[in-house]
Amino acid sequence: MNLEKDMDCKHTPGPWRIGKPSDSVVADVPAAYADDENHKHYGGYLIAESVSRQNLVLIAAAPELLEALEEVLAKKGACWHPTDAVAQKARAAISKATGQTA
Repeated sequence: MNLEKDMDCKHTPGPWRIGKPSDSVVADVPAAYADDENHKHYGGYLIAESVSRQNLVLIAAAPELLEALEEVLAKKGACWHPTDAVAQKARAAISKATGQTA
């Protein structure tokens, strides 16, 4: 099963935040594919539930991290050689986060 392909890689817009109970991550707006009423839980639109404490802040920060990485690569990408390891890691991370092939 290719979940990214099935959802057309449209993640829920950020920001994401820790919900109530505090082992969930929620957003203020639903994803493009979600049924608005059936996915609203824990003080927002459910992103993830039963998340380990050590992963909560990372998951909640995911949309902002993706946006920042895309901006850095767009602004600094022309300065990096195409084989630069950092640029390659950034492109691979963006591809993984957006469901594209690296």
